[in-house]
Amino acid sequence: MVQFLGSIIVDSNHCVREYHLSPQNKCFKPIWIPNAFTPNGQGPEKNELFQVVCTSCKINYLKMYNAWGQKVYDGVDAWDGTYMGQLVPNGIYAYLIGVTTNTGYTTIKQSFNGSVQVLR
Repeated sequence: MVQFLGSIIVDSNHCVREYHLSPQNKCFKPIWIPNAFTPNGQGPEKNELFQVVCTSCKINYLKMYNAWGQKVYDGVDAWDGTYMGQLVPNGIYAYLIGVTTNTGYTTIKQSFNGSVQVLR
């Protein structure tokens, strides 16, 4: 979420000037990607979703692949461990993740790949 602070100043000649400030996020937090999750219907507080945790970034893409290289998910939200409406089997799934990180000073595009284990 981007927030702006603004003010309007009217001088003695009745000229209107607008000023907008954009606060800089000077908090760069590392990206955390889990290595396992358990999509078994026990609720979101019980490790139900595979999701990237990052307070200083925006997820551009999240792609999941099974052991045969078949894409089982392509989106930007957390993956719930399903493919075509069905729970995927236990196993190792590969991921490709693209993020844009805002450090407050600069914007950095990064990509990550690795694997996550689905457990039930």
